[in-house]
This record gives sequence, C-alpha cells and structure tokens, in this order.
Amino acid sequence: QFFRRWWLFALPLVLIAFVGVYVASGVTGDFVSRGRLSASANPLVEQPEVRGADIGAFETPAAGTARLINEQLRTDSFLDVVAARSGLSELIESGVLERAVIRNQVFAFADGENILTVQASWGDSTTAFQLVESTIAAYLDYVSEVVTTDADEAADFYASRKLDAEEVFASANSELQDYIDD
Repeated sequence: QFFRRWWLFALPLVLIAFVGVYVASGVTGDFVSRGRLSASANPLVEQPEVRGADIGAFETPAAGTARLINEQLRTDSFLDVVAARSGLSELIESGVLERAVIRNQVFAFADGENILTVQASWGDSTTAFQLVESTIAAYLDYVSEVVTTDADEAADFYASRKLDAEEVFASANSELQDYIDD
C-alpha cells in the first residue's frame, strides 16, 4: 500500500517545507550591537560604597554590575533616559513604541569575571548602537549621581555637626573664661 501511494505521504512533507521556506524568507534579521565594560576595581584605591549598587558576596564584579544594569532597565525612569538618549522618546510618548519592546531588546550579561557586555538588537543598526551607548552612559551617570548625592548629603551632615560643635565649644570656652576669672 505504501509504495503505491507514496505521494500521499510526501505531499504534506513538501507542503510543510514550502511553508517553512516562505515564512523564513519574510523574516528580517535584527542588527546586534555590543559594548563591553570593565567592572574591576583599581587595586590601589579603595572601592567606594555606592548606595543601591551592592554586589553580592558570591557574585563576580561583572555579574553584579550586569545584574544592576538589568535591574535599572526594568525601571521606567532609567528606561526613559535610555530612550531619550537613543532618540526613541518621541515614539514612546506617541504610543507607537512600548517600553517593553526596548526592555526585551537591551540587556547586560557577564562576559568573564571583570568584563561585562551590554547588548541591544534592533532593526536599525544606528538605533542598536545608540541603545547600547545610551545604556552604558545612563548607568555611569546614575552611579555618579548616587555617589555625588551621597557625598553632598554627608558633607551637609558634617557641616551641621561642625556648627553644633562650634556652639558647644563657644559655650564651654565662655564657661572656662568665667571660671578662670573667678
């Protein structure tokens, strides 16, 4: 029976092959852009503590930094900065482009112990490059803003403590002068 009607078994196979070729011919490839960062610290300078950028005890510096970048990409405020630097903010505001599309196209991963890679894929090579570049720049700006804000708050705190200490010193000094005069 099989050898008399072999074309009945071959017909679905040929149809599926043609449909597969047709669908595959319509798929356009995305351009992929990658940027690499070094997450290693300078051994001659103590690593500053950055609030919100804690790397776990069992994470490599690259894996921890990649995790932090991916966490920031999940926030709307950080993603809006990346989109604005990439020239996509008008598309998001008009509703043509969803934030979730950008989130699905940009991510960071560890590429060794101290090297991490930020990767973006997009239909346009320039936009893919700009997404990677703006993600890296936005993360570096975020870290420097956190460090600067914390340093300014610490300086203000110690300046207020200095004024309190000067008042205590002036009061104690006047009491000492009164005691010496007596």
